[in-house]
Amino acid sequence: MPQSRRSSLYVRKASTFTAPIRELELHETYNSLKSLTIQEATAAAALNAGLPPAVAANGSNVGGRFGVCVFEAEDRKNKTKIALKIFQKKAVKQVDFFREYNYSYFLSPHPNIVETYEGVYTTKESYFFVQEFCPLGNLENITATYAAANSYIEESQVRLIIGQLISALEFLHCETLVHRNVCAKSILVFSLDFSRVKLSNFGSARKEGTIVKHTRSNNLYDPPEICDTLKNEAYGVDYATDIWATGILIFYLLRSRYPWSKATFTCKPYYEWEQWQKRKSAQLPPKWVRFSEKALKLFKRTLEVKAKNRCSAKGVKKFLNFKWLKEIKSSNSVDPLIFVDDSSEVTKSRSNSDINKRRKKKSVLQQWIAATISTMTEISEQVVSATE
Repeated sequence: MPQSRRSSLYVRKASTFTAPIRELELHETYNSLKSLTIQEATAAAALNAGLPPAVAANGSNVGGRFGVCVFEAEDRKNKTKIALKIFQKKAVKQVDFFREYNYSYFLSPHPNIVETYEGVYTTKESYFFVQEFCPLGNLENITATYAAANSYIEESQVRLIIGQLISALEFLHCETLVHRNVCAKSILVFSLDFSRVKLSNFGSARKEGTIVKHTRSNNLYDPPEICDTLKNEAYGVDYATDIWATGILIFYLLRSRYPWSKATFTCKPYYEWEQWQKRKSAQLPPKWVRFSEKALKLFKRTLEVKAKNRCSAKGVKKFLNFKWLKEIKSSNSVDPLIFVDDSSEVTKSRSNSDINKRRKKKSVLQQWIAATISTMTEISEQVVSATE
């Protein structure tokens, strides 16, 4: 079984703790596994290397980012599943590997942060550490399944998810850490009713106030202050980044899509939101009409353009007990925010209905104009007759 994790958050405050890394002799195993990918070979090699969790690879890659792979494995002794987070040496610096391990390990005592077991390991090609295995995958994949069926996760379940996320973020922020990658993909689901979800992926986490360079490509969760930052331009790490991403996540979970592609003025959906939020436009953008007043207030606090005016994680908690969506008036009505293909019968029916309404309105307007002109003509004739 994996060794128990430490109960303390850090060895010492502000210390740069580096765990001893164990090197494995894997030449013989690699020779027999040439057909496997580097990640699979690393996991399979651990099977015969005497790794503390004594893992046996079962050939299932469960996710990762560039240079990083999360690989499903099995404890040989008791047959329990675990996850190996593997970092290719060619793509990831050792300092970045240790940073992610340290944050993951020392934050994992929190119930809503993925559990990371003690120990770091190296092979000829990779570094890796061991985490608990998540059977249901990440929240992005689950939400995509709902979206494919033109459906959503239930509102009560969304509030349950966000409550657990906020608990994890409060824990991070109290330790002056910013996650910087809050998104559906970073949330792992451990129960079908969403009563147990955990925050993961601490590779981007940094201390608040740290100066970093903008190197990532466009991220749907990035706030405007980062979207406006040029590549390789430096900026300060701020808690407000996590709060903005939380607001985007709430919208995504409730509507199964994102409010905009990028938080810049050149993106029309974002521009419309920004104009309404600043009260420069009285018209609420169509994407937001299904949300309740409390939900709109929550979005105003989390998706505030100015980072300094956004609420804290604690501020989000105040809205967890309120309804976020308005009730649909009748069971036959169609939610205008559900994506429907233009060729569908529903869309055609609604389009025809809209056309008929416009024609009727135009007809009434034309009748009113004709009647007005006729009346004015009669008055004009009466005036002329009176003068004669």
